[in-house]
Amino acid sequence: MEQSFGCWELVGGWPGGTVTGLAVSPDFAHNGTFFAATMAGLYRSRDGGKSWQRVGEGLPGPFLTAVAVSPAFAGDGVVLVASLEGGVFRSADGGRTWVPGNFKGRRVNISALVISPDFSRDGVAFAGTMADGVFRSSDRGATWETRNFGLLDLNVLALAISPAFGRDETIFAATISGVFRSQNGGRAWREVAFPPEAAPVQCLACSPGFAEDGALFAGTEAAGVFRSTDRGKTWQPLGGALTGACINALALSPAFPRDRTVLATTESGVHVSRDAGESWSRCVELPGPLCLALAPTFPTGGPALVGLAQAGICRSASDLTNWQMANEGLAGRLLTGLVLSPVFAAERKLFAFGPGEGVIHSDDGGITWADASAGLPSRRGNDLAITPTFDRGGRLYTALPEGIWMGRRNGEAWEQVSEMPAQSLALSPVARDATVLAGTKGQGIWISRNGGRTWQSVETPFREKAVLALALSPAFATDRQIFAAVGRPDGGTIEVWQGDDGQWEQIIVHRAGGRGAVLAIPDTYPQDGRWYAAIGDQFYRPLTGAMEVRRWIRRPLFVGGSLARERPTVMDLTALPASGLGFLLAATNRGVYVSHDGGVEWHSINEGLLPRPIVAIAPSPDYASDRTIYALELGGNLWRLHTRM
Repeated sequence: MEQSFGCWELVGGWPGGTVTGLAVSPDFAHNGTFFAATMAGLYRSRDGGKSWQRVGEGLPGPFLTAVAVSPAFAGDGVVLVASLEGGVFRSADGGRTWVPGNFKGRRVNISALVISPDFSRDGVAFAGTMADGVFRSSDRGATWETRNFGLLDLNVLALAISPAFGRDETIFAATISGVFRSQNGGRAWREVAFPPEAAPVQCLACSPGFAEDGALFAGTEAAGVFRSTDRGKTWQPLGGALTGACINALALSPAFPRDRTVLATTESGVHVSRDAGESWSRCVELPGPLCLALAPTFPTGGPALVGLAQAGICRSASDLTNWQMANEGLAGRLLTGLVLSPVFAAERKLFAFGPGEGVIHSDDGGITWADASAGLPSRRGNDLAITPTFDRGGRLYTALPEGIWMGRRNGEAWEQVSEMPAQSLALSPVARDATVLAGTKGQGIWISRNGGRTWQSVETPFREKAVLALALSPAFATDRQIFAAVGRPDGGTIEVWQGDDGQWEQIIVHRAGGRGAVLAIPDTYPQDGRWYAAIGDQFYRPLTGAMEVRRWIRRPLFVGGSLARERPTVMDLTALPASGLGFLLAATNRGVYVSHDGGVEWHSINEGLLPRPIVAIAPSPDYASDRTIYALELGGNLWRLHTRM
């Protein structure tokens, strides 16, 4: 019997997130448009940065690092966005749909983007990378080629382009060792006389009147701000309050030739200078500002925006004295997992986690959230697991690079139970069984049979590899069956193994690359032997009826394939508790898919959800009665769906 699905509804979320790049429409006075690149996707504002909406059909989800808007945006709608490992993506419709740029098969880590002021005529854009120097596009971001002749340092942290680039072809690159300049459109570079002891240089900003005043500013990692007034030939340190400071971003007023206003961010907040950097004052104290953007109408009629680490965006209307958080609709948190309390129906408690975000919890079914990471050594959460007896003095376990930590009801009173740098966790599903399994990166699988007090190594044939995912049989207390997906950190071959302490069989070998894997073990596994796996855009299922196969061989054979023609990447996989009927749910970068026949055919169920990237999906622990499914969107929004038979 198939189930019918209604419309997804937004439950709530934890606004904010890490904002790595900001860009403003040149036609801001008419369209009020800003773009914000976050570690969890791209967002657009059409009301001057007050509220935000996710954009980007065809855009990769996490780890965006930079965004740039065409000077002719009002006419061509071109936006470029960079991802840490996916290169540059281009939109020609204001950010609605995206296509990848062609880097000729190279995998590059983009750190900076700039677009020619004459983009509508020359189609030129530049991308700075973390290890491959500078790339140039002359066809509006469609194809990219290296431009590194004379660029002696290929670790580019920032780019700045002359406002008169159409005439002078001048562009600057900030690197770990200093500053380089090209005066022929990136065809050749030469290092300028920036003080080497002040490097690395983290950010650059050209004067809007660069053709006349030759003014250029550079922010350093530990030596404050430097200024050049001769097109980068010579530099002087700017003292005052920023002497020796770490400068993350610089922005010059659009009216800089007249008002001499410069903004700079440090680790403690935003500073402003009204005399071209000679003196500074802090205009707002903020946690971890990373980027800046000023409206073209600043300071008389436009806002200033600051992108923050974890906390989202802070906004000042124009005078730099009244700052307010502006996170409405901005769900930019890098949360990757969702765990519901075993008695969720009664207490409405759930948890989410992710690298850089730690652990958060909600006591009202996901409407509001609070931090639950106090007492943990970092926020680099790799996994989270909850015991079946959580409501009766049970425990939470979280896997961190610093080890395994155990907590109680709301994530308080965390205590370390292992120093192993854990990647994945699995707990026995039996209430009276205190077994905890931990997968590591190069140290195999470890098991504790007493809730984490002591640990023993599990004998495996893949100890030197990273254990990406772990799962246990629902009858683990008797059959001791463990499922493990393992691979190398470089994204090569991923293998899935099944076995116990000492006896293992390799079931799946995935050679198409990938950095993650998910496993789903239905509650009917002890009866029919069915289980499932997903790696990248490939889903793996038993080739035939598992009961028939198990009569002839020890393990069922598996076959792989994509869920749909668009080949969505599977982020999470779960089996609905449906008495062996083969109901499966897949969370993907294109929304949620369902299968009613054990993964043979899949159908999208995205009404009300759109093709949003979903990183985790979980049926209610009381699904048999409430028929409710929860989905965690990349960025932190929680969605809910009711099903019907």
